[in-house]
Amino acid sequence: MRNIYSKRFNNCNGIDILLRIKDCPNTVIRIPEDRKVLNMVTGGWQLLKCNTVQWVFTSGDIGHKYHIKVKRLQDNAIVYEKDKTYNSYEEVLQRDPELEFPADKSYDIEMTPTDYCGDPLYSAGKRFNAVQRNYRYSLDDGTIMSDCDGRLLAIQGWTDCRLPMKYFVYEVKGGTETLVDQTGNYVPDRWYSRYKFLRDHHYIIRVVEYGQPETNKIDLVDFTLNYRLPKYRLSEGYRLTNVTFCGQGYDAAKKGYNLNGFNGYFGNADWTGVPAVEQKTYLTVPKMTIIATQKAAPHRKFVATKVERYSDSYMRRSLWKEELADGSLTDFAYAPEGEYTMVAHTDCGDIPMEDEYLGRPTADLSPSTISKACDGKFTVTPKGNCHLSWQHFGRGSDVFLREGRQCQHDPQLGPVVRHVPARVYTCVERETQE
Repeated sequence: MRNIYSKRFNNCNGIDILLRIKDCPNTVIRIPEDRKVLNMVTGGWQLLKCNTVQWVFTSGDIGHKYHIKVKRLQDNAIVYEKDKTYNSYEEVLQRDPELEFPADKSYDIEMTPTDYCGDPLYSAGKRFNAVQRNYRYSLDDGTIMSDCDGRLLAIQGWTDCRLPMKYFVYEVKGGTETLVDQTGNYVPDRWYSRYKFLRDHHYIIRVVEYGQPETNKIDLVDFTLNYRLPKYRLSEGYRLTNVTFCGQGYDAAKKGYNLNGFNGYFGNADWTGVPAVEQKTYLTVPKMTIIATQKAAPHRKFVATKVERYSDSYMRRSLWKEELADGSLTDFAYAPEGEYTMVAHTDCGDIPMEDEYLGRPTADLSPSTISKACDGKFTVTPKGNCHLSWQHFGRGSDVFLREGRQCQHDPQLGPVVRHVPARVYTCVERETQE
C-alpha cells in the first residue's frame, strides 16, 4: 500500500485482512480494518531570497489524481486550488510557479487523493509561518576574555530567514559616526572582528543582507560597551574542597596535592548582586589568573596561570605553578593540606572567590568522651561543640560532611572521620579496617 508506483485499490470503505493457516483452507479468519494510506508524497516550503516562499515536492505518487489546495491564513483566502496527476517522477520534481507566494504571509497546503482515502502529506510540514524579519544578534561566542580597556566581539545577526551579511561598525563621538571596521565580503555565520571595542565607548553595528545594495544598511545594535567585574560562582562538583575530600591527588613524596591532576572546570562568572548598568553586549569576563594562598603559611602561593572561558556555562583553570619568594614560578604545584584564600587576579583589580580547603577536615576532639568498643573502634561523643575545619569559612560541617559520607582509611593521612547524627564521630584506628 506504500509503493508510490502501485495501482492500489480504493480503501475508503475499509479493508478486510484474511488470515489462513498454510495448507488449511478451512481456517480463514476475516479481520475488518479502517486503514488510511499515509505519506505517499513528500515535500516542504522553501524560502526564496526571504521575499517569497514556494511549495516544492521531493517525491510523489505516480498515476494518482490529487486535489491540491493552499489557504492563506491571514484572511482564509484560497490562493491555489487544482487537480493534479503526476505521471512520472520528473514531473513530481518540477516546480510549479503558481505554488510560489509572498513570504510575509502564512499558508497551509492540503493534498486530497481522489481514488483512495488517507493523507499523502501526513508527516510533511504543511504550514508555513510568515517571515517576521525581526533582527536578533549575538556579540559573544562564550570564549572571549577581555582586556581592562576593551575587548573583541564575535558578531552575528539574523532573522527568521537567515542570509549572509556584510557588517559595518561605527564609533559614535559627539553625534559623529566614524567607520572603524567592516567585513568587506558577505559572512554566512559569525564574524570575529579584530577591532578592539573600547570600554565606555559608543558603537553602532549595521548590516546589509545578501542581494541588497550597501545603501540599504539596517541597524543591528546600538550600544555602549560597559564593564562590570563579576564574582565567580564555583561549581560544587569541581571545588578543590570536594575533590580532595578523601585525600585524592595527595602525593606523599611531595607532601602536597597535585593541583594539575584535577579537572580544570570551576564554574562561571556571576553578576548576582553586582550593580546593573546599561549592557547590550554580553557581560565582560576579564583575562585573569587564579591565586591560592595558604592561610597558615601565606608564603605558599599557587597560581593557575591559564584561565579560559570554556562556554557560556563553564570556565576552566589549568597550568598550576607555585610562586616562590622571588616571584618566579615553578613548573609544578603540590599544595599542602589546609585552608586557602582564593583570588581571581586581573589587571582590572582582584576579585575574591570562595575559600577552599585541601584535604580531609580534622575534628577537635579534646573536650570529648572517648570509649573503645570490642570491635576495635573508638566512639567520640563531644561534650560541647565539636567543630570541623570547614566551619571556619562559613559553610558548616552539616553542609559538607553530609550523613553517610566517609573516606576510605589511608595510613599516610591519619584516621578517618565520619559525620553521623547527633554530632557523634566515629574515628577508625589506622590499623583497623571497616
